[in-house]
Amino acid sequence: MVWNFDSRTISNSKIQIETLEKRHFGEVCDAMIPDPDGWYSIMFGLNSPTAYQKEFDDADDYRKKKYGMGFAIRDIASSQICGISFFLKMDEENRSLEIGTTNIAPRFRRTYANTATKLLMLEYAFENLHCIRSLFGLMKRI
Repeated sequence: MVWNFDSRTISNSKIQIETLEKRHFGEVCDAMIPDPDGWYSIMFGLNSPTAYQKEFDDADDYRKKKYGMGFAIRDIASSQICGISFFLKMDEENRSLEIGTTNIAPRFRRTYANTATKLLMLEYAFENLHCIRSLFGLMKRI
C-alpha cells in the first residue's frame, strides 16, 4: 500500500478533520489567537498570525516531503474550527506515525473535541494506513 498525502476530510459523529490548507488560515487564527495566556501561546509563541503562518508553512512542507500532515479540526455541531493537529514522523516503511502538537481552541477545551479528534486520527492511522505503531508527540516537532 502506498500512503496518499493528498487533501482529505475525515469525520466521525462529532469532529471533522480537514487537511490544513491556506483556506483555513483565517478561521484557525480567529479560533486560536484569542488565547494569549494559553499553553501553546506561552510555550511555542503561537499567539499571532505570523506564528500560525509558520504552522501552515510547516504543514505544507511536511506533506510535500511525505513526512507528516496537518489538520484543521472542525466541530460538526457548530461548523467552527476548534483546533489543529498533526500526523508527524510518518514512516510508511515501518507503518508508524506520531499524533501530536494538537492545539484546541479555548472554547472547546475540556469538551469532547480533543478526545474525538485523537480517536478519529487513531482510527484512520490503523484502519486506513494500516499502521502497526502510533506515538503521541509531546514536544514541538523539529
